[in-house]
Order: sequence, then structure tokens, then C-alpha cells
Amino acid sequence: MCSSDLNGTIGGRIKKDRTFFFFGYQERRQASTSTAIRTTISQQGRDTLRALFPAGANKNVDNYLTAIGPNFADSQLSTVDLGSGRGPMQVGTIVRSYAQTLQDHQPIVKIDHKISDKDYLMGRFAFDQQTSPTGGILTFEGFDTSSRTRFQNALLSYTRIVSASITNELRLPYNRITIEFPNDASNPAGQTLPFITVQGYSGVGVDNRIPQGRIANNYGLQETLSIVHGTHYFRMGADLLQQRAVRSEEHTSELQS
Repeated sequence: MCSSDLNGTIGGRIKKDRTFFFFGYQERRQASTSTAIRTTISQQGRDTLRALFPAGANKNVDNYLTAIGPNFADSQLSTVDLGSGRGPMQVGTIVRSYAQTLQDHQPIVKIDHKISDKDYLMGRFAFDQQTSPTGGILTFEGFDTSSRTRFQNALLSYTRIVSASITNELRLPYNRITIEFPNDASNPAGQTLPFITVQGYSGVGVDNRIPQGRIANNYGLQETLSIVHGTHYFRMGADLLQQRAVRSEEHTSELQS
């Protein structure tokens, strides 16, 4: 596995004793190779199917053989009876390797502003986007799909020092979550071929779970009152959250930019 990280922070004064900024960035890249076991027919099994169903005789057989390409079982071989007097067909497993990569970008910016000795304002925005070429559906070579996620968080906070013993804080958070599982297989058949599956064997084609995407917008209102009374500390408030979520294929292209 190969991984690399890039990160750094910077901060400073914008206006003396009044306004300050902070910026941070972290980037993580990971590249490795993994393996997956698929159950399918062997080369001998393919020859058996072709002898029984020449090209053009059975559309499902043609589609299946085209889809699996050169991915034929070469271990744990056994036979299954095709029934109707057709005889046995050889099947088994194949271990395929695939590139497992991940890119993660996380910038954050924060501004603090002192309005007066009793009033403070803070604004913050954080962003996190992850992409993985094989994070979606993993089947046969050329039929893998990717995944993308994006998290955006904004916060506006106002703090008021009412007295030496009373402090009030108002927070307005906003969070947007975007998740995408597109139908982006590199093999054109992987984007159009109806999903073909035989019980006990790895399916191939467009999985019925993709494409899909969802967006969740979270709006918040938080009010916190802190009171110090003698040796006692009281903290009370309210936390309101409204979520507006949409699941639609119309939104699955948002993360492509």
C-alpha cells in the first residue's frame, strides 16, 4: 500500500486586537491493490455453453459471456448439471486483483471577530470530499463503479457576556451531505446490460442499486445560557434541527465537478 499526506495550517491577525483568521488543509491519497473472489464458469464451462448455445442462439448466454470477458474460473473447480439432458458444466472461482485508491481533501477556514469586550462573533467553514474509483459496486473487471462523498459545514456563532457570571451563545450551524454512487463502469456494457445472476454465482451487469445519490441539508439553531452561581455551574438551552433530504438520480452529477 502506498499513501501520502499533505497538511498544513496558517493563522494570524487581520485587524489588531479585533479580527483573526485560521486556515487549515489536509489531503490524503491512498493507493493499494486488493483482491476479490468471484464465482463463475471456467474456460471449459464456456466451451460447453457455446457448444449448447452458439452465438445468437440465446441472448442471455451471449450477454453473460461478453460481460465476463476473460474472467474464467481457474480454481476450486467443480461441475453443475445444466438439466434437460444437457450434461455438466464446469464452474469454480477466480481471484481478481483491483486497484483500491482513495483521495480525501479537507480544507477549513475560521474567522474570529471581537465586536466589543462583551460581544464576540465567529464564522467557520469546513469541507471534506472523498472519491474512490472502486468504492461502489465491485464485480468483474470493467464493471466496477465508484463512489463520491462531500461534506460541507458552515457555522456562525455569536457570544454575549451578559455579566461576570452569565454568558449566552447563539449558534447557527448548517451542514450539507452529498453522497453519490454513479453508474460509471469503464466497460460500456456495464452501463447498459441488465443485471444477470445465477443462484450461487457472481452476477454481472448494471446492479439495481445504482445509480443513486442523495443530498441532506441540515439547518440548526442552538441557544446556550451559562450561569455561575457560587460554587455551582448551570448550563441550559435549546437545540433545533431541521433536515431536508432528497434522493434522486437528478443529483448524482453534483460531485463530478
